[in-house]
Amino acid sequence: MKPAKTRLFLAALAILVATGCGAASGRPSDADFNVSNSSSVVVLGVSPAMRLRAYPGWSDGAQWQQNKLAKATINAGPEDGYVVVQMAPTLKGEGYGILRVIPSLATVLTVCTGGSTAVFEVPADSVVYVGDLRLTEGAEYEVEVGYDFAKATAFMKRTYPALAARLTKGKAKVAKVTNGQCDGEPVSFVGK
Repeated sequence: MKPAKTRLFLAALAILVATGCGAASGRPSDADFNVSNSSSVVVLGVSPAMRLRAYPGWSDGAQWQQNKLAKATINAGPEDGYVVVQMAPTLKGEGYGILRVIPSLATVLTVCTGGSTAVFEVPADSVVYVGDLRLTEGAEYEVEVGYDFAKATAFMKRTYPALAARLTKGKAKVAKVTNGQCDGEPVSFVGK
């Protein structure tokens, strides 16, 4: 491909990635979520608005390894500052890790091998808040991993009242990535 066509192709690809390849717009209702032994709901604060990609993997608390055979489990941007998604529960030793952050059509941030990411567990039959992610840009990109359960509860009461009563506390932890995706600008996750 010629350089101009390559840039055009990459720009179109970035637009598809950022928009979720044409995913339907609009917020799901409480009834759209199924909470059971095989399905839970995860609540994650996100600031500023950016698309996240989380993948399943294995964690010992200090390190996380992506399951390279699995596709992204979270591929969503926030509405009103929160991502609310249905996910499969994790088993002992498993955890979801965020490897890709897309703050704009032109910027894709990835966690490289040896970098750090936010890793969280998902208990079965639950609605779980796992924390807040805030992107900061200085000499390097960083995502601060924070926690504000009261704010998340207020959001859920406003937006998903039927699920709000079931909201429980989880906690994303920062862990070293043993097999990252270094195909964008590097980003690191840090505890707040």
